[in-house]
Amino acid sequence: MRLTRTLPATALTTGLLAASMLAAAPSGPAEAANATRHTAHHAQASSTATAQKAAKKPAPPRNLTRAQVKNARTIIAVGRQHRVPTRGIKIALMAALQESSLRNLNRGDRDSVGLFQQRPSQGWGKRSKLRDPVYASRAFYGVTKGTRNHGLLQIRGWKRMSHGTAAQRVQRSAYPRAYAKWARTADRLIASA
Repeated sequence: MRLTRTLPATALTTGLLAASMLAAAPSGPAEAANATRHTAHHAQASSTATAQKAAKKPAPPRNLTRAQVKNARTIIAVGRQHRVPTRGIKIALMAALQESSLRNLNRGDRDSVGLFQQRPSQGWGKRSKLRDPVYASRAFYGVTKGTRNHGLLQIRGWKRMSHGTAAQRVQRSAYPRAYAKWARTADRLIASA
């Protein structure tokens, strides 16, 4: 139904655009050269604006390796894909920074693995899945199947909690105050993504 409504407008727009292009087409070599220069100027201005936008993004923290930055960007991308608010993404980054320094751990405390040191024995999922940064991020946010635990989005009131308290509610860490020190690093990672 919606497609039927859009087609006539598209056909009309296309027809008007084609007519205006024919009317504006250069009639001689001099006009063609001017049109080419004009188009090239706009293309250059557009690419310069794009480069300036990219240049405005701050760099990720220098003390992180490429692998750590890649893992951070995975956490950010998964959060954005699932429409997790920036606050939730920051909480996830702070948790991963504290739990693994953004490294995809093969072994951690007891049977914990991956970016968030999630434990198969505690219901987070299979070990092989927890070593997958995308799955581990989804499990932390609570947007995946295969885990018995509540992710961040299932924690009642998480948006009103401090970042560290919210991370603690998901992770159930022995050191709940340890997350807060990663707030600035998480902010820089989000800004650089």
